[in-house]
Amino acid sequence: MKKQIMTVLKYVGMLIVIFAISTALRSYVFTVITVSGSSMEPTLQDHNLMILNRLSYRLHDIERFDIVVVQTPENFIIKRVIGLPGDHIAYENSKLYINGEQVDEAYIVDPIEQYTFDFRLEDLQGGYNIIPEGQYLVLGDHRTVSADSREIGLVDANQIIGKTNWVIWPPQDIHVAQ
Repeated sequence: MKKQIMTVLKYVGMLIVIFAISTALRSYVFTVITVSGSSMEPTLQDHNLMILNRLSYRLHDIERFDIVVVQTPENFIIKRVIGLPGDHIAYENSKLYINGEQVDEAYIVDPIEQYTFDFRLEDLQGGYNIIPEGQYLVLGDHRTVSADSREIGLVDANQIIGKTNWVIWPPQDIHVAQ
């Protein structure tokens, strides 16, 4: 009887350790998120499940064109990093200009469908000439329906909770988003 109790306690202890480790991993390293809406089409689809890497930006810098999860006061949004600290951003005739040079946006499949209305960094909230240190300009890939930096302004680095690009569900959509 005593041996059976010790065996049960051993298994309960292992379950507690497994639960604690999985909770820590979910909170600080990886978690599953759901795409909500069409603002990142065609790269991501509504209801795709993705892996959010919360550890990424503790180890590496945020890079241009990363797909990130941003915490806003209302919710979490998934967007693409377009502007980095020190950049000047402008869109003219649906073309991206970073620091005065045109940059190709390969993830935009149909520029007419994904039309970006002309704007300059100065037109956004804050009226900046360049993006300040610690802030980023984020946009959705489907610009006509995306609520992004054009509406919410630049986002602080601490609002970016991680990088995401692994689509894991549904099975026909499994891929690494670029």
